[in-house]
Amino acid sequence: MTRKSSGDGEPFLPALDYAPLRVRIEAALESRSARRAEASNFVIVSGPDSGVGPIRRQALATSLNTVGRFAEPIPGTFLLRSGRPLTDVRRILTSAAPDGTQLMICAPRDAKPGWTGLSSQGAEAVRAARDARINPSAD
Repeated sequence: MTRKSSGDGEPFLPALDYAPLRVRIEAALESRSARRAEASNFVIVSGPDSGVGPIRRQALATSLNTVGRFAEPIPGTFLLRSGRPLTDVRRILTSAAPDGTQLMICAPRDAKPGWTGLSSQGAEAVRAARDARINPSAD
């Protein structure tokens, strides 16, 4: 997908066509593929009930059953074990949940948050926290 040039007017070629990088790229792609095939744990938190609590919880439970095994240790907070990637889990839950349902979905292994139903300010706050630079302490 990425192109590379050796410089001095050489044409840009796909990085996979550059022999010194090919082995490293293929190994990285293989490793990524293997990781995606492994099961992951997700933490899913659904927002305020807004009067549809039992309906929402039933819809979420039904959809969670289609993507893996889950538990609800705290009302509205689910732990899901699934072999699907975050994007699939988010898509499936979004389509199953009643309109207006707010969800935060976190895949701790990759430290990737996902969300749906948040206001633009809420989504921006999540992005700002997710992308914040953390300065290590001097001690």
